[in-house]
Amino acid sequence: MLPVLVVEFDGFLNAMPHGWFDLDSHENKAASDAVKFLIAATEYFEVNIFGPRSLQFAGIATMQAAIIYWTRMQVNDATMHDLMQALLFPMEMPEEYAVAISGTGVKWGTTKDALDPEAIDFINVWQEALSDQSLSPNVRRA
Repeated sequence: MLPVLVVEFDGFLNAMPHGWFDLDSHENKAASDAVKFLIAATEYFEVNIFGPRSLQFAGIATMQAAIIYWTRMQVNDATMHDLMQALLFPMEMPEEYAVAISGTGVKWGTTKDALDPEAIDFINVWQEALSDQSLSPNVRRA
């Protein structure tokens, strides 16, 4: 079983230059490298997409639709299908996780000690990108 990575949708994956609209709306632009990050993350983690929208089925459907939209513009259908099969959209924040990434940075969780060194390296590489603000304009290094 892979360690859990929690990724915040709004403020990290969803570029929000105009702020929050409503539960059923999203910007049609992913944060820079969001799709590339998600595809790579599925190699090391069970990726959980979570945020305020997760509390309602309509919010989860909006997040899924947005990721499909962004992914289709960057990869072939088979890769998009594989990614969507790998992503989880829980209605509650997982209680135990190795890493959580939000619009405010990277937070190591309770199961970090069980991480494979390659998974830690993966997060560290992306954390550098985050500190350079190349993945999302709202993210800063934790």
